[in-house]
Amino acid sequence: MNTFNTIDKKKSKKNVTDFLKIYKEILYTFPLINEPDLNEKYQFIQPRTVNEYVSIDKQQVHDEREKILSDRDTILNQVHNAIDNLLPDERYIIVTRYIKGNYKDDFNIYSDLGIGRTNYYKIKDRALIRMALILELEIYKGGGNK
Repeated sequence: MNTFNTIDKKKSKKNVTDFLKIYKEILYTFPLINEPDLNEKYQFIQPRTVNEYVSIDKQQVHDEREKILSDRDTILNQVHNAIDNLLPDERYIIVTRYIKGNYKDDFNIYSDLGIGRTNYYKIKDRALIRMALILELEIYKGGGNK
């Protein structure tokens, strides 16, 4: 049996959308100097991170913050890598729908792309499954990861 057919697409897509919500929450909780910039091909331009730290005498607070920032950077890099590995239309859909600050609904996105509704949802579903595979968030039928 083909491995792709054993993926629970609905649960895998939910995992990706949940992960992208965490990504956005991290961006707004621990912001970068600038939100990630995109070039004309909707590829990420690596942002500068905030490295300033207000000195507090408690080493524990500093260590916890450094761990949070490290985890943030890991998640940001994972998402950026996954999006950079998508096809251009897939990338546009994911970035516009889930990443950018100004929310756009599906209708406006497929209108921007000049494609029909059915084709849009096929591309969107394919993009979410590809991201699930890249991010290792896929769920297989029968309940297991991988």
